[in-house]
Amino acid sequence: MIVRSLYHTMRADLRERLRRPAFLVVVALTALAGYAFVPPAGAPYTIIDLGGFRGVYNAAWLGAMLTMLLTQFVGLLGFFYVRGAIAYDIDSGVGQILGTTPLRRPAYLLGKWLSGWATLGLLTAIVALMGVVMLLGRGEDRTLDLGALLLPLLVIALPTMGLVAGIATLFDAVRPLRGLAGSAAYLVLFVGGLGAGLLQAADPSGIGALMPGISAACADIYGAACATRLSVGIVLYEGVLQTFVWPGMAWSLAVVAGQWGWAGLGLLAVLAAVPLFDGFVAHWAGRAPGVASAPPPGEWSGTPTVLPRALSRVSPARHTFGRVLLAELRLLLQGQPRWWYVGAGGLIVACATSPLAVAREWLLPIAWLWPLLRWSELGTRERRYGTAPLLLSVPRATARRLPAAWLAGATVALLLGIGAALALAGASDWPGLAGLGVTALLIPALALTLGVWSGSPRLFELVALLLWYGALNGIPALALTPTSAAQIGLRALLTAALLGLAAIGHRRAGAP
Repeated sequence: MIVRSLYHTMRADLRERLRRPAFLVVVALTALAGYAFVPPAGAPYTIIDLGGFRGVYNAAWLGAMLTMLLTQFVGLLGFFYVRGAIAYDIDSGVGQILGTTPLRRPAYLLGKWLSGWATLGLLTAIVALMGVVMLLGRGEDRTLDLGALLLPLLVIALPTMGLVAGIATLFDAVRPLRGLAGSAAYLVLFVGGLGAGLLQAADPSGIGALMPGISAACADIYGAACATRLSVGIVLYEGVLQTFVWPGMAWSLAVVAGQWGWAGLGLLAVLAAVPLFDGFVAHWAGRAPGVASAPPPGEWSGTPTVLPRALSRVSPARHTFGRVLLAELRLLLQGQPRWWYVGAGGLIVACATSPLAVAREWLLPIAWLWPLLRWSELGTRERRYGTAPLLLSVPRATARRLPAAWLAGATVALLLGIGAALALAGASDWPGLAGLGVTALLIPALALTLGVWSGSPRLFELVALLLWYGALNGIPALALTPTSAAQIGLRALLTAALLGLAAIGHRRAGAP
């Protein structure tokens, strides 16, 4: 009975995932990443940097490269793609139906985990297919050794996908981790976990298992000149990379067991979620915040409803846009606890009183991370709370509501950035001040556009966290206070383009 419930839960959830148009987009992006991850021999960039050395493009080297693509990139982004299955059941009302069936929580959660793992497994299969294509198209040794090509994917990448799906299921089951807190926690856990286990025999990325053989093959030819540590990522490179032949991984039972142990850890994460999962009963009443729920049968109030004798006269409101803007701002900030405002005020004061470098590089990113959950609601509120048919039917819905929602988000950004703005003005850094202003307009435009087109806050949360992480690590293109006229102008154009895309998506949803 449990096995049957588990199978049908996994099957139904997997079919639901595969039916969504987003799956085709993810498949296309995965195939494109597999293509880009194997640059041509003369490309101005490399993906795996060994200090100026790389392996010859044979089946073993391509298998290792694509394995690291999956574990480090799909392992990160795949978490955000497969999570949300439980929240979807809650929001769609399916969870309330499941709560009345004999389906047990362990079978439900295990089914969700296996479904997420199967989804990431399909992406693994697509990357494997791209490996065959790239070997035949760009291989320097085109011998089709399927064992050398596919074994790293099966032994290293596939169990890591099981770990990712298990953590996603755990975070979905625990209510405080379903939102931004879970996304931020996974980002820190993933990056820190890979960095900590980079040179160990077994780590989720598989780099620790692959690195000794790769280093030895390089050192046999070039000696101590070879780097002892892999760098995975897009690295611009000028010149010709020196090549060496890597025959492939020498597999052992210890290595295989160590890597598949990460899938077992994913299973333990799901089992740990069982007692923490509150089911669907708590979500029955008032599923949408702010929407009154009907009392249960037998508890209807006996007091009759008294209707007014006459309706009040409807008078046209003046300054409509100002009223809409104020309403959007109130919706954006309502429900926040007192400590949220205290924290926001503290960040503003800290930015204004700290040294300019600290305010610009550290405090401003934290200040603009503070309202991330509020910005993520832009463009999604109507669908989440079922008010879209009402709000999209009013005259000039796009022309009135979209600019008001965007300006409300920009107001929050400017208020939280006012401390850094004062620090920049005090240092007479006028280009930086202009860059701060245009970035404050860009962030809510990005949130609004992604919300309108995806209908979910999670896409913006993912993109914003990745951009925030890059800004905090000093990537010049992601600086929150750019100083060059080219970057400021580019962000202004990007803001306008995003607002145009948001308007198109809003009209596509049926707004007049």
